[in-house]
Amino acid sequence: MTQTIEQLNSYWELLLKVNEPEPWEEHSSEVLRPEVINQLRAISEYSYLDVDGQLKPLVSPEEMAQLMITKGNLTPAERLAVEAHVTHSYEFLKRIPWTPHLQDIPIIAYCHHEKLDGSGYPRALKQPDIPFKLRLSLLLIFTTLWQPPIAPTRTPPRGNRADYHASGSRRQQNQPRPS
Repeated sequence: MTQTIEQLNSYWELLLKVNEPEPWEEHSSEVLRPEVINQLRAISEYSYLDVDGQLKPLVSPEEMAQLMITKGNLTPAERLAVEAHVTHSYEFLKRIPWTPHLQDIPIIAYCHHEKLDGSGYPRALKQPDIPFKLRLSLLLIFTTLWQPPIAPTRTPPRGNRADYHASGSRRQQNQPRPS
């Protein structure tokens, strides 16, 4: 009995450690080493009799799948469901009769998670297979998101908004109005 309690306590400590939210790089390299994965597999095989005499797993298969995630916090099935938004968007958008200058919208939606090295989704396209307009759009979006601001942003002064707009947003409130 003492050995069983010690085993359950060690399982509990391991589950607490593995379940701790951490950046995935640290989590996968430190916590999910091969020996830890083997311990988790042993836990998954452990079962007990509940108060009704039913044999139950100590950790359910769904819980074990969550504990074994090495990157992010989605199971493979959940990730596929999230990634399906690209295909759903494309299927919806291609039915719309776009004007000529907007006709590329469906394909842009379809490719917006592709990466030049082929590691994107849903089609794992590489650079030559991604339309040029889309590559250019992705470049502009990327630089916009990751480039530091060129100039500091302006914020309206505190106080009454009407005073700010009435005074003109380009000049200081204490400057006289031009005649």
